[in-house]
Amino acid sequence: MTIFVSDWARKGMQRMETTQRQIGRITSVQNGSATVSLERPTACGDCSARAHCHGTECRGEELRITAGATGFQPGDRVWVVTDTRSGMRALAWAYLFPLALLAAGFSLAMAAGLADYWCALAALAPLPVWYGLLHRREKHGRNRFPVHLEPVNN
Repeated sequence: MTIFVSDWARKGMQRMETTQRQIGRITSVQNGSATVSLERPTACGDCSARAHCHGTECRGEELRITAGATGFQPGDRVWVVTDTRSGMRALAWAYLFPLALLAAGFSLAMAAGLADYWCALAALAPLPVWYGLLHRREKHGRNRFPVHLEPVNN
């Protein structure tokens, strides 16, 4: 029996989860939105580098969830759920587009024949504007990365 790579890849894609889940605890509920403190995995407690770790799974994080936060009380354990596509979209907005801006600014400055330090400045100049726009968009509730809560069934 011959299995082609495309058949193998298709079967693997069918098994791949379409959601990402992380457990958390509700710390406050106000006006239909909830603040959720994400729990650290137990592996982080034994790690000697946990104080210097930059991994999001090893830091305590708090999220403000505005959709689907009704019916929960402070202290409830919940699943914070998002779809995988939203995560990939967030990575593109946070890392890929700024990288493209960086490369475009540098390339345009090099093509204009500017000195190296001006090229570096031209590459870095759009980044504060980009991240400022992202922050403003999030602040005004135009977040297109849906996250919802599900109760943990003990």
